[in-house]
Parts: sequence; C-alpha cells; structure tokens
Amino acid sequence: MTKLFKVWYNSSIEPKERSIMIKLDYSITSPQERTVLVAKIIEETPSYKLTNSYKEILSNYIIFAMTKEEKRQKTILTDNRQVTVRKRETSYEALIDKLENGEAGIYNLSTNDKSVLLSPKDSISAQDIEDIPALKTLVEAIEIFEPMAKAAVGTGKNAYTMKKSLIEMRQDQYVIRNAAKEPVRANFLIKSVAKLNLDEYVYLDAEGEVRSTGIINLYTPHHVSALLCNYTELYQETFEKLDSDIRWILEDMTDLINRSIRVTHPLLFDIMIYKIDGYTNEEIQRALDRDYGVVHSLEYISSLWRKKIPKLIAEAAQEEFIIQSYKADKDNKKWKKCSRCGQNKPAHNRFFSKNKTSKDSFYSICKECRNKKK
Repeated sequence: MTKLFKVWYNSSIEPKERSIMIKLDYSITSPQERTVLVAKIIEETPSYKLTNSYKEILSNYIIFAMTKEEKRQKTILTDNRQVTVRKRETSYEALIDKLENGEAGIYNLSTNDKSVLLSPKDSISAQDIEDIPALKTLVEAIEIFEPMAKAAVGTGKNAYTMKKSLIEMRQDQYVIRNAAKEPVRANFLIKSVAKLNLDEYVYLDAEGEVRSTGIINLYTPHHVSALLCNYTELYQETFEKLDSDIRWILEDMTDLINRSIRVTHPLLFDIMIYKIDGYTNEEIQRALDRDYGVVHSLEYISSLWRKKIPKLIAEAAQEEFIIQSYKADKDNKKWKKCSRCGQNKPAHNRFFSKNKTSKDSFYSICKECRNKKK
C-alpha cells in the first residue's frame, strides 16, 4: 500500500454497513497528491457519508497544503485574514446593484469609504492557475466538488449548503490570486470627461434595431441613466467647452427630453428634475402627493429614476432615428397608415405590434393608439 492511502475502519457503523474509509494522510505535503487522495475518498465513500462538514474538512485538507516557502511569501491568507477581506471586498456588480445612482455612486463611495475594496471583474487566467500552486490546487478541488453540488440540486438544506460552499470556494480563488498577484486597477482613466471622444456610427441592424458604436449614446438606457445621474456635474464642467462631445450629447438629451417625456409623462419629468436638483426620495414623495395626488413608495421612485425614465428617453431616441432612416430611404423602407389616428408611420415593430395573420405582419392600429385604448 502506498503512503497515499491509509485505511481505517469506522467502528461506529453497524457490521452490515461497516465499510473501509480512507484516512487523510497529513504526512503528504504536496497539494497535487492531496488532491488525488481526496478524489479517491470521494469516489469510494458512500454519498450519505459525504456530509457538509466532512466535505469542508476535505477542502481544507487540500487548501492548506502549503510549503514553508509559500507560508513565508503569504501566497495563502490565514482564516482570520480571509474573513476580513471578505467583509471588505465587494464585487463591482453587487455594489452597483445596491446604489440608487448605480455606477455614478461608485466614485464617491470609493473616495469616501476607504474600507471598501472595489473589485471589477478580472477573470482568473490559465497563467494565474499555472503560476500559483495554491490556486491550482483549489481549482482542481472545485472541479471535484462542483458535480457533487450540482447533483444535490433540489435536495433541500443540503443543496443550499453545498451551493454556498461552492460559491465560497470560487470566491477564495480570487482571494488567493489577489494575495499572490496584486491586481492592477486604474483609478482615473480620464481626468476630464470633457475630453472624451464620443464619435459614433448609428445604424439599423438586420432585425431593425438601432445600434450605436459610441461608448456613450442616447440609445442605451444605462448610458442615459449615467448621464442623468451626473447631469449637474457634467453640465458645469462642459458648459463653456464648445468642443466637448459631452456638452453636445447633454444638449441633444435635453432637447429629446423636452420633446418626449416632458409632454407624454409630466410626472416622470418632474421626478427627473427633482432628482437632478438633489431632492431626496422623501421630498419627492411629498411633492408628488401635493401636485398629482399620488403616493409612490421610496423604492418605486428609485426604480422610476434608474430604470423607467432612462428607458423612455432611450426609446424616444431610437424612434426618432428610425423615422429619420425611413425618410432617408423611402424607396426601400415601407410606411404604414394607422387605421385609427390616420398617421403614416414606419412599418416597424417600434410603431406597430406584430401580427402574423396580417399581410404585412403588423396590426392596422399603431402602438400609440392601442396603448391609449388600454
């Protein structure tokens, strides 16, 4: 018998159920050899004996197979240090989700709260795995553990615990990688947004949807949201800079707003103005009750500000571009007259709902009229 496999009998099990179990051999110092041993244990151990606590022991057995050199270089963090890092480290996506201003709130948070580490997505590369022995060992352990976690789906509390353990193991990959290789993070890529080049090419794709190559454009809701959240600061910085692309995209957005939601959604327009002026949700709630006789929850006001309003503005921009495109290409683009309002509009699903039974695949009544009827 090789030194990898020491055998012991579990005397607490009844004779009929007694089985040979492989004991963890702590004389093994190689993470690779420990991984082989754990794989052997999992393969030969009945599933009902692979409890969560036992799996945790197996995981730790692999993870903490460090050499003295690794310990000296601190390529693996201690338990206490990992707890501290996990408390402080916040994923970029999770942080955006928690902030009402989304990405707009990232700058203020990162400068005002030094205890938060912003961690944008920085995938672990094959080179990272090759260069960091502890990371390679953990990745191999995850590959063993992942099928077990998937197999436990729908089995109640155990499934939840295993899924949580797998998530923590995946998080530990980044903890180990970042401890061994400090990630490079750029704090300020551009000192002034006024210098941003926002040249873009706008077109209709094969499905008739508006596409833009611009890094910031009015056709994408989250771009519009970012512009609105930073409107005052951007306007102040670029007001006198006539050569700034940001200045003119703000001008275009202002004109677009005046032509669209200011006319069609006055309540939403007021919310937008209040938010830009720095009013709190509580103050906006009272103002809406006073002016419109409606009471929205604070969470709903945030949702309107971050999602509904930018979406309506982006849709208005898309519709205007579609109309311009159809006017510029009258020979190839079809128009359709609404049977209710009598207006000629582009035969496009932005203006007419799809109807497979119709000759031209659209309803005879435009979306605007159909929505008014509803």
